[in-house]
Amino acid sequence: MPSPSDIAVWGHAIPGWITQALTSAGRTVSDIGGSDVAVPDVSSGARRHNDIRSFASQTRGTPLLCTDLLTTADALLLAEGRPLIFSIEPIPAGACVGSRPPRVCLLPGLPQGCMIAHAGEACTEDARCVHALVESSAPPEFGSVLARIADGARAILLWMGMPDGVTCSLSGDRPRKVRDDLPDAASRALAGFKGTVSCLMRYADSRGAALVASASAPSWARRVHLHRADGTVVADDTMMVRLDRNAKEVECMHAGSSACESIAAVAAECLSQDGAAERALPESLTLRTAALVEAICLSGITGEWEEPARIEDILARSSRFADD
Repeated sequence: MPSPSDIAVWGHAIPGWITQALTSAGRTVSDIGGSDVAVPDVSSGARRHNDIRSFASQTRGTPLLCTDLLTTADALLLAEGRPLIFSIEPIPAGACVGSRPPRVCLLPGLPQGCMIAHAGEACTEDARCVHALVESSAPPEFGSVLARIADGARAILLWMGMPDGVTCSLSGDRPRKVRDDLPDAASRALAGFKGTVSCLMRYADSRGAALVASASAPSWARRVHLHRADGTVVADDTMMVRLDRNAKEVECMHAGSSACESIAAVAAECLSQDGAAERALPESLTLRTAALVEAICLSGITGEWEEPARIEDILARSSRFADD
């Protein structure tokens, strides 16, 4: 029987901030898998696995931390019998739907007292968000560009719902070619993309949103601008400013010291046994996020407007994403 503090880690690289987070959260790495992965001090006593099937079968029932982008097949294999998955990268929707999906907690997550969360709470039915601008940028050690797109997409879905259409432009190297027509082909094409993704989203009721994402930024940057009928809310992880319709400041909040700590400390909050229960994503949000991310990636490749709801329907109906 695994200990409550045990965690299994799969990935070809384990960033230093993850090692720090595991130590701070009091987690014990029982197993580590992935070819040529360097073993950090925190996992010096862990069992080693190079084969993903062996790793999956021998760690079933133990929470998983994944630092790699997974194919749907690998994600399904690793998710079977798994109560909880932590991941730097978005988990393919196929592993997160069905009769008994695992809980998914994406890292580094939002710190306690995060001002971005407070900004979202300000968008109520009486003062709903009309336009939103979300920036999610970070160095490569914090995940691929898909992680940054998913980070911003989840926020937009929570605050504004699913857009009716998205259009996207790519600034950087060319996406790699994926020679199949599977539902997640577009996101797999952008998996190693180095550059900036800029996306516009439109809603039938004339609302709109914009998302800028990059995994090649020099430092961590997560910011939001939410425009309402009565003014604007601007926030990042550590502060929030609310302006009235005349751009006069009416409220300014700063997070406590716990929210201003390092990314490793934020991830440690999520990795702790108590934090995991609070930060696991609902199944419906996981699927909708996957659909919105896929629509953004597809538009970046085709240059056309794409409909996230259509892609959500394809993902939900795909035989690969259905129960046996």
